[in-house]
Amino acid sequence: MYCDEITLEADTVLSTLYVAKKYIVPHLCRACVLFLETSLTARNACLLLSQSRLFEEPELMARCWEVIDAQAQLALNSEGFTEIDMDTLKQILQRESLNCKEVQYRIRMLSVLVIFT
Repeated sequence: MYCDEITLEADTVLSTLYVAKKYIVPHLCRACVLFLETSLTARNACLLLSQSRLFEEPELMARCWEVIDAQAQLALNSEGFTEIDMDTLKQILQRESLNCKEVQYRIRMLSVLVIFT
């Protein structure tokens, strides 16, 4: 915070973003979001989508949707998918632009709904 250099790590970047938002440190917020955008993959896109909604980061949210739409099968089969919140799950379920085989998509959704209930 008192220097020009920011070093972020994958296992702490979300908590760092939370603190940066809480204490209104915009340059640290931007650095965290940039780090998350560059480390975005199909395997972490659902979890990052959920977090980007929580932190109200529309650019990161848009990038997550791009990845999820393009690589839905990988995203929906990722471990992080089971860790998303219910509102994010509802948004994904309503998404019509997912590139995923319908039968696999429905089976995955049913298994996640069982976990949430």
